[in-house]
Amino acid sequence: MDNSELEEIRRRKLMEMQSSEESEEAKAYMEEQEAKKNTLLKIILSQEARERLNNLKLIRPQIAESLVNQLISIYQMGRIRVPISDEEFKNIIANVMPKRKEINIERRHYE
Repeated sequence: MDNSELEEIRRRKLMEMQSSEESEEAKAYMEEQEAKKNTLLKIILSQEARERLNNLKLIRPQIAESLVNQLISIYQMGRIRVPISDEEFKNIIANVMPKRKEINIERRHYE
């Protein structure tokens, strides 16, 4: 191997190490943000409402995440009363969830 090949290998290794460090930092940052969200949700929602939110996360994760972001934003602006009860949270979810269309099936009997 000549010097140029060794230098290229060193450069690649250095880039790999930097990208893995950046991904670790990004992961740590995301975990920190998630912990902050959970702390705020403990303040904003009652225990029952948090359980309902966790169930919603399993079924509709995008809607749940959007709802969490909206709740945190409104809380930080001081526009809601806390803690939000389970009944109040059910009403909020009902307003946020897409409405289901009723499908009427009419059966005809031919003789």
